[in-house]
Amino acid sequence: MSVPQLGLYMPENKAFKIQIKQANPSNGVINAVYESAFSPEGLLTSTGDIGSYAWVHSDSHGTSGFAPFCIQFRGFVRPSGRAYCIMDTWNGAYLENNTMLLTGTRAYVNSAGVTESISLGTHVFSQA
Repeated sequence: MSVPQLGLYMPENKAFKIQIKQANPSNGVINAVYESAFSPEGLLTSTGDIGSYAWVHSDSHGTSGFAPFCIQFRGFVRPSGRAYCIMDTWNGAYLENNTMLLTGTRAYVNSAGVTESISLGTHVFSQA
């Protein structure tokens, strides 16, 4: 496989969704939609060039781009008026079975001074 497979990926608990819409093998940029049903401000949605990946494996013919490889995504929301910002970051590996093993963290700050930095855990994101 030369790039991440396009489609919707979710962990078993379905609290997070990553829909890969486009993956560019020339620069490793991923265009995707990220959603988290679990946030202090309700549904978090982020779209655009929010991910990237980098290969480490080549086949026996010297062709690069085979799983497993590093992959990461970032979901970010700061609404107009700047009442808060939330940043979710997921890092891990895209595996040979077209799943992603990702570990997530979240930063949250609101205008009242409430801050939060938490782990979102490690999850296997499978294609839906």
